[in-house]
Amino acid sequence: MRKEVKEGYIWVISGKQRIAITKALNKPLTASLIKKRTNIKISNISDILREMVRLKLAKVLNPKDKRNRVYSLTRKGESVK
Repeated sequence: MRKEVKEGYIWVISGKQRIAITKALNKPLTASLIKKRTNIKISNISDILREMVRLKLAKVLNPKDKRNRVYSLTRKGESVK
């Protein structure tokens, strides 16, 4: 396992919510749809998604839309899953 993938994996498995959100992203979703699937507070989802984007585990498919952003896993995120 590459170092950056290993670091991403360790970050994901260090929290139940992180694991649930990573699993929920089996297809592109908005934060609201992730909330419906996981029952995690939307503020927590937003924080985790923001960090996932920073770590290059996820990407925003429509970055210009500030209200209904669609997220998907990157290759790195898929390898962590």
